[in-house]
Amino acid sequence: MKALVLLFAALWCTSLSAQETYLKIYKTDEQHDQIMYPPGTKFEVRDAEGNLLFNETNYSGEFQVNQAITLTVRPNYKNDADVYELSEGKIELAKTKDFFPTQPKKKKYHSYGVEAKKEVSNSKILDGMKNLTLTFSNGVIFNYIDGKASASLHGESLKIKGKYLVYSELGVAKVSFNPSTGTTWYVFEPK
Repeated sequence: MKALVLLFAALWCTSLSAQETYLKIYKTDEQHDQIMYPPGTKFEVRDAEGNLLFNETNYSGEFQVNQAITLTVRPNYKNDADVYELSEGKIELAKTKDFFPTQPKKKKYHSYGVEAKKEVSNSKILDGMKNLTLTFSNGVIFNYIDGKASASLHGESLKIKGKYLVYSELGVAKVSFNPSTGTTWYVFEPK
């Protein structure tokens, strides 16, 4: 029984620490060449022979890429994986405490030069849930209202895949939104 309790405690702590970090990938040494994934994102790193080097459950900190590796990332907002073949750069599990303190204080964020204004409100239909309007400086608007996602560009509806990839002629907005807490992550990748 004691072993079972210790195992449960270890698993619980591991899941908590996974939620306290987010994945940052630097494809090169350039600061702007960075991709971020929200907390809890599953990933694995394999060497050129296919051997597992590490994944989200057995790694923390920073990994300097100096050999050929394959990074497979499985974000919760889509069904298929993002695969990166890297031979330089850096993979980092950064602390969310370093990221989140700015969220309540500021309402505007940047990604690849695209700014977004975030507006979170309480749902009038779903008790205890949040709604989101994310307005991008390039004209793309993402809404999550009462459990339904929609997006538009200059009044025209945009295609959304999974949770939540918004496709437009300008690029792809990757939005992660937790309607229970209002926590929002996004990356806008221009074409």
